[in-house]
Amino acid sequence: MAKAWEEKFGKICEMTHTEQGIWWLNGFWDEGAKDYAEDMWKTVHQFIECQIGEPVLYGSKKQEYKEGCDLDELQSHRILEIMGETMTVLALRKRLKEIDIDNNKRMALSEYLLDKYQKKPAELVSAPQGDVDPDELARCQEACDSASAALDQASADAEAAAAALEASKKAAAQAAEAKSQADDALAKAQAAEEAVKKAEAELQASLDEIATLEKAKQDLIDKCQKIIDDPNAGAVKKGRAVQEKEQTLCEDPLPLSRAKITQKAALKKVEKARKLCEEETAKSAAAAQAAADAKDAADAAEKEAETAKATAEAAKTAAEEALKEAQSQLDALKSKGGGSPQGKLWWMERLLAEKKKYTK
Repeated sequence: MAKAWEEKFGKICEMTHTEQGIWWLNGFWDEGAKDYAEDMWKTVHQFIECQIGEPVLYGSKKQEYKEGCDLDELQSHRILEIMGETMTVLALRKRLKEIDIDNNKRMALSEYLLDKYQKKPAELVSAPQGDVDPDELARCQEACDSASAALDQASADAEAAAAALEASKKAAAQAAEAKSQADDALAKAQAAEEAVKKAEAELQASLDEIATLEKAKQDLIDKCQKIIDDPNAGAVKKGRAVQEKEQTLCEDPLPLSRAKITQKAALKKVEKARKLCEEETAKSAAAAQAAADAKDAADAAEKEAETAKATAEAAKTAAEEALKEAQSQLDALKSKGGGSPQGKLWWMERLLAEKKKYTK
């Protein structure tokens, strides 16, 4: 025949680790549980960690997991070792059998606690859970949960925004440096192009001067020849024309020809250098414009990051205020004394305290 407590005990063992811990604290709060509430917090978390295989985290690093209600044989051995019960596998199996009240080869937190604190299942089943208004308790729970979730999200957003701002500032500084270097390169390219253009202009002017001298010489020869060929010109005038023509023709053309050849060759080199300089200037101008655009984009991104950070910080401040309001509701319930589920209220407050660690 089933014992009176078995069905309800089975339902308690189907609760999550956390819910079982809270049930225990509620029921035995005035029997000493309030003195080891912090140990209960650690024990519950150790059960969860054995189940999920990693530490339970809060704040921005909080992970998603489905909390269970009991541990399998391997996990049970592990938790007993964590609790200081180091023994052989056979001894551990025997120890687990002693704890496993419902003989399902799994260990619920409630079974472990009954063994640790030497309580009877019937005592746990009938342990008082408080008679506070359920709606009021639910509102307080909702306030705590909402504030906690908001703080988690705001903390994560603030952390991400701070990182983004730092990255944006770094990118803006790099863009500014790149723009400065590009501007310097453009200035040097423009200076080099200007110097080459100046040299080209000087060489062209020299060639133009040579061409002018050659033209003047040829014009003089043509003028003299015209006088010589003129039948109406006097003998004296023709004689002077012949003499001036011969004198002009006798002038050595070699220096002028050499100068012309040398200047033309130099001009070709300078023209080639000018084209290269113009290409380099165009490249530098394009690079400078790209760097300027990148700097503008980086500056805009930095401003956006600053806005996002301010928004995240404001949300975090609002979440902290919500956390304070939730704490006030908890304090109001706690002040009602014995009628309140003190274990649950302690747990809610302890969770808020854990959240506050991540508000810095």
